[in-house]
Amino acid sequence: MNDDPDRELLGEFMQAWHSSFGKVPTLIKDVITAAQLRGINCNRLNETLWEALTDIAGERDGTINRKRLGWWIKRHAGRVVNGLRFVQDTSSLNASKWKVESVLSV
Repeated sequence: MNDDPDRELLGEFMQAWHSSFGKVPTLIKDVITAAQLRGINCNRLNETLWEALTDIAGERDGTINRKRLGWWIKRHAGRVVNGLRFVQDTSSLNASKWKVESVLSV
């Protein structure tokens, strides 16, 4: 995985997402909000999530571009890294919700 920085970032991001939200379908804005709480809670998991968000869709002003993050996740949906993959939740009609699911190897 060291040869592919994008794959490494995806793996770290999915692990932090999965640890924070489990299998619960989550809006991107809620993921960003949870990650922003890193300073308040001093939570290492939120810090890892924030670092990944910043690497993927960080703006110069310190914010996260939700559209860019959404497109990045969509582009990587279904890609398995370290036994995890992003899946779009189809039960929501309003906004896209995503979840990270564990993929059992055969």
